[in-house]
Amino acid sequence: MNLHSLFSIKRRTGRSHFRIFLLTIAALGVLNAQARTAANANAIPEIIDISDSVAATPAGGQLVTLQQQYREQMSSGQLEQALESAKQIVSGSAVVWGENSEQVASALTNLAITQADNAEYGAAQQNFIAAINVREELTGGIVDPTLVNPLKGLATTAMALNDVEQAIPVFERAIHLSHVNLGPNNLEQVDVMDALSRAYYFLGELRRANKIQENLFRLQRRNFERDSDQYIDALLGQARWYGETRDFTRAMLAYKAVVNRMNRAYGELDRRLVEPRVEMAFVAPGTSIQDQDLGQAAILADKDRAISRAVRIARQTKDADPVLYAQTLAKKGDFHAANFDARSARLAYLQSWRELDGDPKLHSIRNELFDAPKPARVIPIRNTHKRVPPNSPGEMALYKDRGFVELQFTVNALGRPITIEVIDSQPAGLMDKTVVRGLRNFRFRPRFVNGRPVATPNQTFRHDFRYSDERLSPGERRNIEKTEAARTRAAAKAENPPGIVVDDADGLPVDSDAAEIVIDDAGGLPVDGEESEIAIDNAGDLPIDNEEPEIAIDDAGGLPVDNEEPEILIDDADGLPVESDDER
Repeated sequence: MNLHSLFSIKRRTGRSHFRIFLLTIAALGVLNAQARTAANANAIPEIIDISDSVAATPAGGQLVTLQQQYREQMSSGQLEQALESAKQIVSGSAVVWGENSEQVASALTNLAITQADNAEYGAAQQNFIAAINVREELTGGIVDPTLVNPLKGLATTAMALNDVEQAIPVFERAIHLSHVNLGPNNLEQVDVMDALSRAYYFLGELRRANKIQENLFRLQRRNFERDSDQYIDALLGQARWYGETRDFTRAMLAYKAVVNRMNRAYGELDRRLVEPRVEMAFVAPGTSIQDQDLGQAAILADKDRAISRAVRIARQTKDADPVLYAQTLAKKGDFHAANFDARSARLAYLQSWRELDGDPKLHSIRNELFDAPKPARVIPIRNTHKRVPPNSPGEMALYKDRGFVELQFTVNALGRPITIEVIDSQPAGLMDKTVVRGLRNFRFRPRFVNGRPVATPNQTFRHDFRYSDERLSPGERRNIEKTEAARTRAAAKAENPPGIVVDDADGLPVDSDAAEIVIDDAGGLPVDGEESEIAIDNAGDLPIDNEEPEIAIDDAGGLPVDNEEPEILIDDADGLPVESDDER
């Protein structure tokens, strides 16, 4: 399973972002804190200001063409081609306007954005910094509003590189600049505030993260009408936040508020109600007192009602939109799989498949849903090698070293991960068992072939975590050493299996202890000197074993005649056999 996913992102304010490659720690379609931050607060490409007089020159005209080409390549997802265009624009801008110009700063920002899209995060980080330096030299101060865009890009790139501590002050500076230039209630800071809260959440500062999210929702409520699409979108963002932070009670209240407002605004059977109802079914209960008081049975019943209602709404639009109905059925299957009801999950998956299988035009959608395993239940795995209490930023800051565990596994026909193997980890053995246990609790939508679920081998999963080398116990250090030694022995054994000698002439293994095999040069067949001699009949090329009893051949009919058998007489009258010992 590929760990780089391509997402098309929209901000809460409704403005579209360009496509960006994001590293997913969960690696199964679930964005972690860093990736979510990158999605919500990345920089947007800037338009380079080219005057008419410059555009009339050959170099300026070429830049106009390159800029148009770059925008088209970015919008169509041709990222590698866009990267080459962005590099040419930087070079051309430096020639036309000089290296310390506003145009070069914009060109550097665009180049960094494109490098981040191509997962070249280190190079992107350097060019964002270069763009910021150029703008600071031009303005002579630190409150230039044009700094916000490259600052967002720099912070997002730091998150993609797992440098959360470095990203936080950059996000905070971007928010400060928006306050100074646009006022404290401006909507341009929405995505940056959202990203900042997720960065704090990743570091274990849930109270601080929640506070930022509450301020964010108040800001949106101040700017949007209560029945507007923007306000409903803001409510949905709040519900998703509580769902991601496993605050089930608040999440369900927020989702129900979204559904109620949508019912009033669009009607109870509007297709836009499907998405929030599906999301309600996948909100995981947390550890709060309110969540524990509800009880597992009540929580499951509440979620089951949500997914069933989503299916009913989608069924009403089946004729107009069969794809939505099939997708909702697949999500219903995921819901049952996540709750260990394999039979109900399979029935929902089969129904979804059949809805799309009958129309060849929908086969591409069918393949997107079922051509590879999809995550149905993902349990968060802790991102530190020891448990850190919630809201303990000082404790979290001690875990500065980076480690990872990479697994390979098979998703069986029931959607369960089996035959889980550790293929690599650093430090070896430190978090292997924890990550393997976590993956065992995952559930998947299995791959389907010809309408039947099948097993899918060679799936991979990578989990990145933090640890403190200084705080490793003696036992953990011994375990790391033993695991590394065992891997070294296994690798050496795999390269040179014992007891096998390789013949340099043909590269084939030769076992010196094996019985000698002699090759007959005439026929190219092996002849073992230990075996009983087999004579070859030159006439028919058939083997003749001298040990076997002799079989005579009747020359008349070509059939074998065994001299030991009793004689059988043939009655010429009727052609039936007559045994001489019987009475006539």
